[in-house]
Amino acid sequence: MVSAREFADWLRHRFSEEEVGVSLTREDINMLTGRQNFTLGFINDIHYELMRHGDGYSSRKILFSANIR
Repeated sequence: MVSAREFADWLRHRFSEEEVGVSLTREDINMLTGRQNFTLGFINDIHYELMRHGDGYSSRKILFSANIR
C-alpha cells in the first residue's frame, strides 16, 4: 500500500508526456495503490500533491490528472 504522496509522484512521472490528461476511477486507484478501499481524504491528499506541481483535479468519483499550467 502506497501513500498519497508516493502515488501522486508515480502519476506525475508515469503520465508526464500525456497531453490530454488521465482519468482514474476508484477501482483503478485501489488496484494501483494496493488498497482495498480509501477515503475522500486520500483523494484530496493525492490532489494536493499533484497541485503542488500544477497538475490534478478530483471529484467524488474520478481523479483527473492533467497539466493545468
